Amino acid sequence: MMKKILAGCISIVLTLSLLCACSDDDTSKKSSSASAVTNSSDGTSKSTEEASEEETTEVPDPSLTENGEPIDTENLVMCTIDGNDVSFDEYRYNYYYFVANYGSSFGVTADEMADLDEDEKQERFDTLKENIMTFMKGTYVYMKYAADNGISLTDEEKKECGQEIAKIKEEEKDGYSDYLKQRYLTEDYFKKLIEQTKLAGKVQKSFDLSDDEFLDVAEDDLILVKHIMIPFGYDITPSDETLKSMGVTNFSSMTNVQKMSVLPTAFKNLSNEEQEKEKKKAKQHAEEIYKKAKGGEDFDSLIKEYGFDGGMDAYSGGYLLGDFYTTYDESFTKASIALETGELSQPVETSYGYHIIKRVPVDREYIKANIENEDSENTFKDEYVSSMEYYTLKKLMDSVKVEESDVLKNLKYGDLK
Repeated sequence: MMKKILAGCISIVLTLSLLCACSDDDTSKKSSSASAVTNSSDGTSKSTEEASEEETTEVPDPSLTENGEPIDTENLVMCTIDGNDVSFDEYRYNYYYFVANYGSSFGVTADEMADLDEDEKQERFDTLKENIMTFMKGTYVYMKYAADNGISLTDEEKKECGQEIAKIKEEEKDGYSDYLKQRYLTEDYFKKLIEQTKLAGKVQKSFDLSDDEFLDVAEDDLILVKHIMIPFGYDITPSDETLKSMGVTNFSSMTNVQKMSVLPTAFKNLSNEEQEKEKKKAKQHAEEIYKKAKGGEDFDSLIKEYGFDGGMDAYSGGYLLGDFYTTYDESFTKASIALETGELSQPVETSYGYHIIKRVPVDREYIKANIENEDSENTFKDEYVSSMEYYTLKKLMDSVKVEESDVLKNLKYGDLK
């Protein structure tokens, strides 16, 4: 869960944490336009048109209590993140957004909290608060990177953000105050959100590479590998009941790649003893294939005959990866990076099965062709840029310091409205 939240904070900027963005697509390419996307009070995303047609849920007036006593929130600082004071209004917005989107993952919903004793309720709530803070730090990581690297909004960009607010005011007219209330916003914090999002978009843009720049990075810093994957239970014939439950009627005529839609489930359905037996069988099979490859048989032909990874179809020339630029299992990545060009690994165990990996020369033309890969949702360059952004900002996040006020430290479930 922590990894998911952290990735949500960093890898997609403020798309999750902010309601709106300035409309310049070039500057805030991964953010949502304020005039196009809003959040309903239950945390689901809706278009402005959809939201306007539905009856909105009543949002309580902002308030905060401690031990049942009301607290003046007008100038209240809830915490300081990297030297930046976080007001009650800012914390309240992030609190409600996080609870709506992640609260159930921590067992913090009205239904789930209702029957808990006070100690258990507070324990869950404290864990939630910790993760809300991590979530909020994600915003300030972008702000810190911008400050450290001389990235700021121009007067024109600030003007565009003001125009965005003016546009919404014009659209909402007398309903503008309710527009803000339904989104747990004040006008001052709304302005801050828009400018933060605009700035975060500029930070993202600073990581962009031209195609030629990326090709140079690939040749100098990355490696290219192919592999033959033998999954655990590679030769299982699932029961008729399992196949029926998965809507499969032609298992025997499926290719290896197609069978991967069934085999993991079939393997999990085995007893522990049966799973261990299948793992040993898969390892032995992988070792036999390794001997064939080591003996000089064509590796591409072995992939087609024995491999189960459909990615070797989409990326027939190999997977491009590096220390931080990888979506693959850690043991797969480490084994790949340890290889010299042309070298073959012995079977490497991952959570999927066994892999025989071959490092191949980085082919500039192949990389160039796959900067836009019609057979894959992602591209080499897009994946690299996203990974570089995440890796850089994750390291920076460790240096972002947080100081909580006594009010926040003592905050209990139900104190904040």
